[in-house]
Amino acid sequence: MDKQKSTISLHLNLIAQKNNHMKNFSRRLFLQNLGMGAGAAAVAATLPSFIKIPGEHHELYDGKKLNIAICGLGNYGSYLAECLATAQYCRLAGIVTGHPEKAEKWKKNSNIPQKNIYNYQNFDEIANNKDIFPAQWDPKLGIHVT
Repeated sequence: MDKQKSTISLHLNLIAQKNNHMKNFSRRLFLQNLGMGAGAAAVAATLPSFIKIPGEHHELYDGKKLNIAICGLGNYGSYLAECLATAQYCRLAGIVTGHPEKAEKWKKNSNIPQKNIYNYQNFDEIANNKDIFPAQWDPKLGIHVT
């Protein structure tokens, strides 16, 4: 078995020596070329989204939006609020928090009406609020609204 492996290895070495371009082809060169190719492919794939077609006008959606409440105003809730600020089809309509100072800050920054601000004691009343359709929850809290 060892003799067979050494024979195969010898043949592969001879083939590599005949092909002069294989001498200069190292693992490092292969990885560099692979990285540049992958980067070029990623840029080429996203390039059309940056090109504006003259005469084509995209209007912003001005219809009815999905009103969402965020339950839990920590890191995840803040991230969701940032996303909702730029969303086209939904908006932040309410919040649920256990901290009155956070409620005031969010009320001011996100223009949320007082009737759409809840705490964990009156959280169940959100189901009767016609201004809020679904509620997003922070999974760490374990509070789920359906």
